[in-house]
Amino acid sequence: MRAVLNNILIDPPILRLLWSIASSIHYQDLLNLPDAELSQRIIQEISCRLPLDAEQCGNLNVYLNTKIMLIRDLAEPA
Repeated sequence: MRAVLNNILIDPPILRLLWSIASSIHYQDLLNLPDAELSQRIIQEISCRLPLDAEQCGNLNVYLNTKIMLIRDLAEPA
């Protein structure tokens, strides 16, 4: 089953990996990188581990744009 957000489909393994990667990024990077760079970094790290097509990358970008503040809110000093 895929997660659906505003008609965007994202497979659960990709979502799990996204949140795992987001939680592993150093908190200073989470707080200081511009939104677009942070999203791109997460997508690049996902694509290093799972093959993504252009549609999946686009869907991830849209999803990340809606969750970027949550990702930043979860940042804690190590």
